[in-house]
Amino acid sequence: MIPVPPDGAARRMVMPSREGRRLLSNIAEAVGRIAEFTAGRTCEEYSTDPALRSRVDREVAILGEALSELLRREKASGTPSTSRVRRRGR
Repeated sequence: MIPVPPDGAARRMVMPSREGRRLLSNIAEAVGRIAEFTAGRTCEEYSTDPALRSRVDREVAILGEALSELLRREKASGTPSTSRVRRRGR
């Protein structure tokens, strides 16, 4: 279960659906693969290695697809959690 902070808007525990858990797993796996592919690499290596860029780009696409689907499902269900996500530095 993912705890929802008691900020007055919601004081309940939110359990992601099976599909939500699958999407979160896809996101975690893609992030892990990006970290694995880029570990010990420089920006120069990334910019000059087409195979590395291709692998990273594929994982970024997976991240984008999974995040888009999560947000679409969240909006459809009326789950308020994204309204409380704050960007770093704001």
